[in-house]
Amino acid sequence: MRIDGMAADLLAASRSADLAQIVASRAAEALGGFGAYFGAVDLKRRVLQTRAIHGFNPCTAAPGELDLDGEIPASHVARTGRPLVIVGPTEYAAVFPDFWNQVGRHSKSRAFVYVPVLASGHTPATIGVLGVSFDQERQATADDVAVLEAVARFASRTIT
Repeated sequence: MRIDGMAADLLAASRSADLAQIVASRAAEALGGFGAYFGAVDLKRRVLQTRAIHGFNPCTAAPGELDLDGEIPASHVARTGRPLVIVGPTEYAAVFPDFWNQVGRHSKSRAFVYVPVLASGHTPATIGVLGVSFDQERQATADDVAVLEAVARFASRTIT
């Protein structure tokens, strides 16, 4: 199973200073995506702080901070605490029209899956977001979401 190999890689990397970048690259690799985003929620400042970006063109990559209240995929997941799957450009443009027009149509992303990174405890809280982008239409499966959620559980240790 693909999660076993990835878990071993992530555990071996847990001593690395660039763990966030490893999380993003392994997430993209596990799902066959070209890019990944990993960000931490800062509720006080109402932003997502970008911890790592993998595979995106630097000209279209997320800046150091994203507006937590913005209508963009990562912010949406941070606010709702639920996974988000977009299967293609038509859905992308319909759900996030402003973001599609400003960024999406100019980027390689055509489909994506994002999951919340949750703090452990009795009342899980969203402390971050992990997402993978695809360069073609793609329906993420329940297994894809489960794999990304498993990586997100591990990634939560890098945020706290």
